[in-house]
Amino acid sequence: MTILKFQKVVFMLILIATFSFAQNDLRISRIDFCENVQDYKLKGMRTKFSNKVGLVYCFTKVEGATDTTTISHIWYYDGKQKAKVDLKVKSNSWRTYSSKRILKTWTGTWRVDVVDEKENVLKSKKFMITSSKQNQNISAAKSEKDSSK
Repeated sequence: MTILKFQKVVFMLILIATFSFAQNDLRISRIDFCENVQDYKLKGMRTKFSNKVGLVYCFTKVEGATDTTTISHIWYYDGKQKAKVDLKVKSNSWRTYSSKRILKTWTGTWRVDVVDEKENVLKSKKFMITSSKQNQNISAAKSEKDSSK
């Protein structure tokens, strides 16, 4: 192998390593669920929602992007994927969100995985959808506790 070919190979390996390192620096500094997002402000932020909520939003703050890239929100219910939403990330510090329509019968545990372009999970978070009956039981128990003070 000539010195020129060797230098080209080394240069290519450095470029590949640099690109890989830049992609791996992507991180999620915030992931929250809410009932609405207005001007990137979260309304009704929580991890437990009534099955009458209609839509749940997943808000994510991404840091460390060195170039335009894509993350995805993958929504899971009962261990099954319900949706995948691709979201562009266009700067080092980027806020973005997706939403999922929730049917009244979809009560239980939900999860959203935030993944990079290679499907690596960057962060994951769960939320609950409860039935109206469960919400009434929780409210009644809370009222009994409050009245005993």
